[in-house]
Amino acid sequence: MKKLVCAIVAFFAICLLFVPSSSGGGIRNVPLLICIACCIAILLMYSFIYRIYVILKIRKTAISACAYNIKCSYIPNFFRIPGKYDVTFDLHEKKHNIVVLMIHNTKIRHYLKNENVIERYVASRMSFAGKTNGRISQQVNWNEKANFLYRGKICVRKM
Repeated sequence: MKKLVCAIVAFFAICLLFVPSSSGGGIRNVPLLICIACCIAILLMYSFIYRIYVILKIRKTAISACAYNIKCSYIPNFFRIPGKYDVTFDLHEKKHNIVVLMIHNTKIRHYLKNENVIERYVASRMSFAGKTNGRISQQVNWNEKANFLYRGKICVRKM
């Protein structure tokens, strides 16, 4: 719901800033439009380069562990096609398939308990509000939010 509201607000902001007026003419605020497009392109390029860096790091670790048949896919799986992995390799007569998840929220951490279970932890802090000022503690508490159990292609959420 939050994303939908943000999308609607962004759409109206774009209409107000860039749609031509009723009297005719071209697109309004062309320099601002170019600046916003360049900023978005730079952010997308940065995330793509960082993804390639992470995949190369996984590949290097697999090579140092004497893995063979290493195959890497640098292009993200936009449509979530099942069976398409970012890195696949064979190690100790087992096939390993790795999917790279680019998570930008630093308050969420994922822990791979074993090959079938992923645990998600969320950070929280204590805050105290006074009449004139508030304080936030330096101690971070990591609480388990969800536990995911993977069986083949089916994801089951354990409660």
